[in-house]
Amino acid sequence: MKIRLFVVIAGLIVLAVAGAAGWYLVSPLFIDNVVDEEFPFEQAAEAAASRTNSEQMEANVEEVSAAVSESEEMPAAAESEVMAEEAEAEAMPEAAEMEVEEAVSEDNMEAMPEEVEEKAMPESAEMKVEEVVSEDNMAEMEQETSGADRPVAMLQGQFQDADRFHQGSGEATIYQLPDGSHVLRFETFEVTNGPDLHVLLSTHPAPTNQEEVMAGYLDLGKLKGNVGSQNYDIPAGTDLSQFNSVVIYCEPFHVVFSTATLGN
Repeated sequence: MKIRLFVVIAGLIVLAVAGAAGWYLVSPLFIDNVVDEEFPFEQAAEAAASRTNSEQMEANVEEVSAAVSESEEMPAAAESEVMAEEAEAEAMPEAAEMEVEEAVSEDNMEAMPEEVEEKAMPESAEMKVEEVVSEDNMAEMEQETSGADRPVAMLQGQFQDADRFHQGSGEATIYQLPDGSHVLRFETFEVTNGPDLHVLLSTHPAPTNQEEVMAGYLDLGKLKGNVGSQNYDIPAGTDLSQFNSVVIYCEPFHVVFSTATLGN
């Protein structure tokens, strides 16, 4: 009885371990891992634009505040002049006082439109400033993303199926960024999912088996997702002229899932 019980328990443990291992190896075939990473250059450009907009908005606020202060000071000065004229009028005869009151009234009527116009000026000026700032920001962003400040596509290729079961599609491009670093970018990418898939740079133009892959490769890390755009940093000092393809490779079974032959 004890031996039979031991065998049953051992069998259950083996089944549990085998089931877990089987699920780990088989489940990726039925589950897509979707990612959607932005291009590193776009992230840097957005951050720079955000900083520029914040600084410009602060400058705009200071300019508008100064304009509002000036517009508030002008009516106060006009009011002081009117009060002075009224004080002088009190010391004059009644007839002269009436003439002064009429003149003051006319001056006030003339000053009122000017006051309204002056108060409206800050809003109008603010709108014009915002339009100019928007145009300036667009011009600055175009200058920042032109010429040597833009990423350069060094190598690129299209993913192809490894066989009927292991299929892949999409574009692989190696970019040189403005800071001199290199990144591998996948776009419109999709590949058959599998366990422990890795992204390799291979010296072979289109490897189909373990031997051809192992002849020379650089491992850029685990595949982030079998569907969607994604980026992989290439170590500094890497000689890109040595590599001729990008390979999606299954480490546990040493199987090629998809390859993209690189060219200019």
